Amino acid sequence: MATAIIAAAAALLGAVVAGLMQYLIHRALRSERRHQVAVEALASLLGAATDFRAHQYLKQTMRERGLNEPLEARATRYEVRAKVTKAMVAVRLTVSDPQILGLADVLLTTTFRLGDVPDDLPTARSVAIDAHNALQDAAAHFVRRTA
Repeated sequence: MATAIIAAAAALLGAVVAGLMQYLIHRALRSERRHQVAVEALASLLGAATDFRAHQYLKQTMRERGLNEPLEARATRYEVRAKVTKAMVAVRLTVSDPQILGLADVLLTTTFRLGDVPDDLPTARSVAIDAHNALQDAAAHFVRRTA
């Protein structure tokens, strides 16, 4: 009789341990997936901001040369701006680190400011690139720290 009780207790304990292990594995996989989504969102924001700056540079160059911007170029620039906005939404939804979010906001502001044709374009461009580099460095640290 005692042997049957011990066997039943061992079976129950084994089931509990197996269930706990399955729960922990599922939790770790879910955490890894959230981490990967956050990394993808940050990479998307950085890439979209780079593309937007490139389009702003082309717009400014055309204006400096007295050329009119073709409608297709303007439409493309608006699409690129929308990609920056969408990427920022993804970052806000997936990243909770206040430093990363603050740097992302600065990147967004300084990048979009280029479209306002600032008086000192080289300085504005430099500020936007500095904001990009600051977020990129913080994102790299975030990735290594949370991996």
